Amino acid sequence: MGKAKKLRSDNRQEELITSLIGLTAIFVATAIWWSVAPQWLTSSWQTF
Repeated sequence: MGKAKKLRSDNRQEELITSLIGLTAIFVATAIWWSVAPQWLTSSWQTF
């Protein structure tokens, strides 16, 4: 019984960590996009 409970909590922890990593990756990607997008947009506007 105790083993099953521990496994379940471990799985939950792993899911939480993976979701946190996913959220962090999205956040970082968005931050990079927002830092790069303005320059890219202005340069593309200048070429047009």
